[in-house]
Amino acid sequence: MGFTKVYEMNGGISRWIAENHPVEVGNFNPNQGMSFTELQSLIQAAKDSVVLVDFNAAWCAPCKKMKAFMPNLIQDCNGKLKVIYVDYDHNPQLVSAMKVASVPALMLFSNGNETKRFSGFVPQADLKSSILPLLKP
Repeated sequence: MGFTKVYEMNGGISRWIAENHPVEVGNFNPNQGMSFTELQSLIQAAKDSVVLVDFNAAWCAPCKKMKAFMPNLIQDCNGKLKVIYVDYDHNPQLVSAMKVASVPALMLFSNGNETKRFSGFVPQADLKSSILPLLKP
C-alpha cells in the first residue's frame, strides 16, 4: 500500500506541466481552453497594435494587481495595445506550448513576433516603458 513512485517536482506543478511530464488528475482535460493556433490567429489579427498576452490565474494576487492597471495602460497607449488574457488553469495545452512555468507571465508581440517576456509582477511604469517604443505612430 502507498506510493510506488515518488517524483521531485522542482519548480512545482506549473513547471512539471510546462515540461510535458505526465499528470493524472480526476477530471483534468489537457485539451481544454485556447489552442496555440487560436492564439497565433489573435496575435496576427492585431497587425497595427502591440499585443500583450497575459497568463494569469484567479488565485494569483500579483495577477489581480496587474489586471487592475491594464485599462489605464491601454488608454496610455491610445488604444494601440491589445491585451489577451489567458487563464493558466483553464488552458493547459497553451501554457505548455508557450512554455509558461508560473504566473503572472506576460509576453509582448509586435508585428506577430514575440519581443519580450516577463515572469512575475511587473510594475505599470516598467511595462509601459517596454511597450511604448513598439507602438506605431
